[in-house]
Formats: sequence, structure tokens, C-alpha cells
Amino acid sequence: MKAIEKKENSLLGRSEYTLEFESKGKTMSKEEALKKLVENFKANPETSIIKFIRNDYGKESGIIKAYVYHDKERFDAIEKFRKKAKKVKDAKKESKE
Repeated sequence: MKAIEKKENSLLGRSEYTLEFESKGKTMSKEEALKKLVENFKANPETSIIKFIRNDYGKESGIIKAYVYHDKERFDAIEKFRKKAKKVKDAKKESKE
């Protein structure tokens, strides 16, 4: 796993990584990607999140987008807010159907 891009987002208190990975067979899970992020970049697993994993069909490489927050308070505030917003959006979508 190697970093393609690292961007510091001081407003949100996090580092945003775009990573490239090699994978034989199936695409790795978010849990596996988080373990590799922690091993390779010395990130704290409690303040890190994998946003997405993309891999093109037939290729043995892919892209991971990960956020590593500088402290637990920022992580909790931002990621919990996003989860609540998604639940509200899903509830509105279900009520329309």
C-alpha cells in the first residue's frame, strides 16, 4: 500500500489519504484496509475511517480513500453527524415509497 496523495484538512482536523493497493483475488474489506492503514502509516484505529475502496474489474490494484482524524473528539463529532444525516435521508426516502 502506498500513498498517492496526502492532504491536511486543518478545518476538520484530519489528514485525508488517497492510497493505492495491490490485491490478488478479491478486493480487500474496509476492516483489512484499516489494518493496513494503521500498520503502514502509524494511524490510530479509533480515529481513522475508510471512506471507500475502488477497484476496476480485472485489475489487481485499486484506490482507497481514508481519513485520519487528529483527535477522538473531532472524529466523534464529524462521523456521528454524518451517520445521523444518512439515517434521516434514508428515512425520508422510505416514507416517499
